[in-house]
Amino acid sequence: MKTLFNTLCILIFLSYPILALAHGYMSEPKSRSLLCKEGSNQNCGAVQYEPQSVEGPDGFPEAGAADGQIAAAASASWSPLNEQSPGRWNKVAIKSGTNTFSWHFTAPHVTKDWRYFLTKPDWNPSEPLSRQAFDLEPFCVVDGAMAKPPADISHDCQLPERSGYHVILALWDVGDTAATFYQVIDVDFNGSNGGGDGTPGDSNSPDTDNGNPSFPTGDDCDDEASQLSQTTSKLLCNAKPFSGADAEWCNENCNQVPSFCPKDLCECQ
Repeated sequence: MKTLFNTLCILIFLSYPILALAHGYMSEPKSRSLLCKEGSNQNCGAVQYEPQSVEGPDGFPEAGAADGQIAAAASASWSPLNEQSPGRWNKVAIKSGTNTFSWHFTAPHVTKDWRYFLTKPDWNPSEPLSRQAFDLEPFCVVDGAMAKPPADISHDCQLPERSGYHVILALWDVGDTAATFYQVIDVDFNGSNGGGDGTPGDSNSPDTDNGNPSFPTGDDCDDEASQLSQTTSKLLCNAKPFSGADAEWCNENCNQVPSFCPKDLCECQ
């Protein structure tokens, strides 16, 4: 029985990084999920470990994530992101006019396009995000030309006039799957930075699993599957041939704390 359980552990841990290879998040202005990772947003659930993984159905606004589930890309794994109130999330100061929007990709997909939406002037910040809340004409569209972008890419976009608290919805529509990556950004057009400074929002609920997926960990799994590198010195890593990983993914994931560095995918010095 232990052998069977260990085999399941190995399959879980070895399949995870392949799924995580082609993910990405908004690095500037910082998205709700990235601020969860950095600790400015609290009680976020599992997305604090995987801000790059907020992936859901494409086709927004005609299709895609349902109203009330937009921030989490219709995924129960990231459902805490759907919580919405005027003070729930930290906000990034921003101004109307030309702004630079930057993405970081753990490993890029070929890309259809990137699209950016903004809440209407009269949106209700106390209600879950919905199509009714957004101006459904994107304020910026960037053609991906069905090419793989670099690890970091920036777009200069004209942000419409607004005041106070608003939400930007940034969508990365990949070209080789039927998926889109969703990133919501809480912004303050008044220039007072309520977020990104480590100030918690208004959620006092305990940080429970919130529907997060659970995996066997610790002593329940064989070391071959669950050993995570714990090192303070920077490793130089490369992907093993035919592993499906690449050097950038290995360097990022093997050097973060806690790290995830499967020996079947990466080799480090």
